[in-house]
Amino acid sequence: MQVFVHLDELLTPALLQQHQRHIVDFLEMEGIAPEAEVGRTKVSERAAKELLAELAHDLDQTPEDQ
Repeated sequence: MQVFVHLDELLTPALLQQHQRHIVDFLEMEGIAPEAEVGRTKVSERAAKELLAELAHDLDQTPEDQ
């Protein structure tokens, strides 16, 4: 059984807005068509975990003064 979630159930509106380009690029690479409102895009649990890992890695790489 595969579990699906909407991105806005996992990410805050601020994170969705701040990382929208990265999220859309990720979705397209995964073959997932983003909804017009990106947060309403439904993704599998596996894709959600991968996206969260990428975003966490990006946040770790961002200088703290930004």
